[in-house]
Amino acid sequence: MISAVLNPPALSQEPLEVPPKGPIIDSNSPDVKSSVTYDLGNRLLTIQEVTDKTLPKPPPPPIPPLVPAISSTELLKALAMQNMDRFMAFGGTIYHLGTGFTRSLITYHQGDGKAPVVFWSSFDWNLLTIGNFELPTGQQYSLMLMFSNVNVAAMEQHYAAQGMDYNVPDIPAFSAGPASFHIISGEATQRTQEDLRALHSIYDRDQEALLQTWNDREAARRKAEAEKPAIPPKPEDIVLQYRMLKPEEIQSK
Repeated sequence: MISAVLNPPALSQEPLEVPPKGPIIDSNSPDVKSSVTYDLGNRLLTIQEVTDKTLPKPPPPPIPPLVPAISSTELLKALAMQNMDRFMAFGGTIYHLGTGFTRSLITYHQGDGKAPVVFWSSFDWNLLTIGNFELPTGQQYSLMLMFSNVNVAAMEQHYAAQGMDYNVPDIPAFSAGPASFHIISGEATQRTQEDLRALHSIYDRDQEALLQTWNDREAARRKAEAEKPAIPPKPEDIVLQYRMLKPEEIQSK
């Protein structure tokens, strides 16, 4: 990490005489006014005051391009196009039941000062991904998702080992067939109900592809976990270089 600063940072550690490995200029070089190394415990930090040969004055920022004028009609059209994408953020908990079924307890904040809507859904919302979905009608949905997962059988076993009962939330019964939802809290606007129906229709339409994508993500995650080294590599040493700005450099800012 190399940066130009006005003053060096203050450190409490005692400096070392032996410099660490890394892209450090030889302390005997005329380009180095001072060089000191500190032991941070798991890595070494070297701070060097250098000349403008090493840290020259940065070039002036580029002149931003001129923004063409836009008429109110064009602006309204652009805003209308943006409104074609429906952004929705969901949070909640996915319950994996011992029967093999999965039920999702989801919270959606409708915005505009309206109370959030909480609903149960019949499918596993882990299968949805952050990003965009498109309906056959061409409507675009941009999703932000944040979920936690509960393995009900494992939780029941964990609580039983401590002499307690794990109380599963009351989950409504869902009939077989297309994916559906059941609102338990909040008053969903007509737009919200349409959006929820649309998302469930997306699941019905793409569930095989969504499941395959999920399986691929899980396989990649397990592979990455297996390939992690047992002992993490030692962090690299840090080299910071600074120089005092000249009066004319400060005045020209």
